[in-house]
Amino acid sequence: MKFLVILAACLLAAEAAPKKSLWRPTTKADFQNLKTRNIMQMQALSFVKPKKPSPLPTTPVSAISAPRQADCGLENTKSASGKIVGGAETNPNQFPWVSALNCVNTFFCTSSIVNENWILTAAHCVDGCNNGWDVTVGVHDLSRPESTAQTIHAPASNGMTHPLWDAALIINDIALVRLPEAIEFSDVVRPSCMVDSGDIGDDLVGQETTCTGWGKLSDSPFEGRADKMHFVRGRKIITNEECAGTYGSTITDGHVCIDTSDGKGVCSGDSGGPLNLQTASGQYKTVGVTSFVSGAGCASGYPHGFTRTTAYLDWILDNTR
Repeated sequence: MKFLVILAACLLAAEAAPKKSLWRPTTKADFQNLKTRNIMQMQALSFVKPKKPSPLPTTPVSAISAPRQADCGLENTKSASGKIVGGAETNPNQFPWVSALNCVNTFFCTSSIVNENWILTAAHCVDGCNNGWDVTVGVHDLSRPESTAQTIHAPASNGMTHPLWDAALIINDIALVRLPEAIEFSDVVRPSCMVDSGDIGDDLVGQETTCTGWGKLSDSPFEGRADKMHFVRGRKIITNEECAGTYGSTITDGHVCIDTSDGKGVCSGDSGGPLNLQTASGQYKTVGVTSFVSGAGCASGYPHGFTRTTAYLDWILDNTR
């Protein structure tokens, strides 16, 4: 009887003890000795030269459907004055839905927070990663992570590429990573907003978008990823027809492209990061996932390509509920 009493007391004590969190403070060692994941490259048609797109009609921001979460996609601070390629450094935690994604001891990508349990990124950032991922939220400077930065390890089995992902054609370049423990949201860590309409056409043509990430700041082979998060604003969405005029029939309804004729856009290390547009309410919505640039280079002036999230919204929602 005495043994049963002791056993019961031990069980009660174990239940009362606080569960140790799987999240841990981030250190700079988490980002050392990692290569940037090379962004996918699509070859421009040989007869096509970079050019300034023709004037584009603009869909009123008010016509874009409202977000599902009131606090999603909200900037933490005012915009920095001022790099992903040709961009500016963000203020710390300015875009709190952007997260860092490390294939452990292998390569680095950017990602974004879907909800407290899931991260959205590119399939080419998940494909081939057998070591699992370290996901970091609340971080700005990877060389000196802030006290807000927290990291969690997700095993390789938690990664999910789209079932029709094709690396050769660069189509369906989208993936999800499930976190083993929920994110605790705050002012510096928030979910992204998804455009929740069925827009897979050109309804967003002419809208100005913002790219974010820790990617390379130039095409130089001697330059690695940026230590601090950078962004570039004012990237206008072009028609898929115009994008196909550069890259051919590989462009599908699952792509969305932006004008980078001034050489400003994304590069290696930005892969998997969000392409956002800001609505009249001030919220940013994710309309794309960074996928590819021209084989001529990030700053070549050819359009940059993203996976159009609205074309995969059902897949995202079905797997992240």
